Amino acid sequence: MNSTEPVEQPRLPAWLDSDERYEPPRDRDAFVRRSAAAISAVLSQVRRAPVSGSAFGLSTPVETFCVFALVLLVAASRNFAFVEILGAATLVRVAFLSPRRLADVLTAPFQAFLFSLLITAPAAFFGQPRAFVVVPCKTLVATTLIALLARSTPWNRLSASFKTFGAPDLFVFTFDLALKYVALLAEIALQTLDAVRLRSVGRDRRKGATLGGVVGVAFLKAQDAVEEQFDAMTCRGFSGEYRRFPVGVFRPVDALGVAALVVFVALFLYLESFVR
Repeated sequence: MNSTEPVEQPRLPAWLDSDERYEPPRDRDAFVRRSAAAISAVLSQVRRAPVSGSAFGLSTPVETFCVFALVLLVAASRNFAFVEILGAATLVRVAFLSPRRLADVLTAPFQAFLFSLLITAPAAFFGQPRAFVVVPCKTLVATTLIALLARSTPWNRLSASFKTFGAPDLFVFTFDLALKYVALLAEIALQTLDAVRLRSVGRDRRKGATLGGVVGVAFLKAQDAVEEQFDAMTCRGFSGEYRRFPVGVFRPVDALGVAALVVFVALFLYLESFVR
């Protein structure tokens, strides 16, 4: 009579019987999120459509000329009274803006103002307190004038106004392409950062290499975009010459703008020559 021996049941390997749940360690993605937020801010600034109309009611060439002339006068003035008078006139214009547009116009000037305060702060402790006051105020007035122009004038009209003043075709061409590809490359960088954030699992200790990868992808995309742009210009017969089209007739309000500029120039010369 054969004795029955117990049959040993096969056992699963330990690795097969283990829990398959994987809980990756928590990681901080503040670097990616902040980079994406910064790029989104730049992209929104470039793509933001300016409010229709003019900042001062003038035609684009006259307004561009007046704004840049006033910025040069502010930069060259040694008498702070001129900066105060022009700042008061600018404040009157800004006071008529809507609340939403007011915040849009004054954001960049106040950032520049605070940065100038930070840069010139040591001058207040080394015997130059005037520089601590004059430089930030000049920065605030000049950037506010430029912000008013930029937020109310489309980029194509600015390019046309540059051509009206006889700017070289290369300058206008570079200006147009720079604005176009800043928006394009910012969008590519934003998409790349989103892809990095979505595909990242667990803790990544090489976050510094992420920025290099994003820049590398943007560089490769820029090369492809340059080739496509060159092929498109070749197919369309673009020779690099910008033809100047009429951008508006000289109106009576333009004469008032030029007259106001002449008054500010006369005031600048008077204060610089006779008032100390």
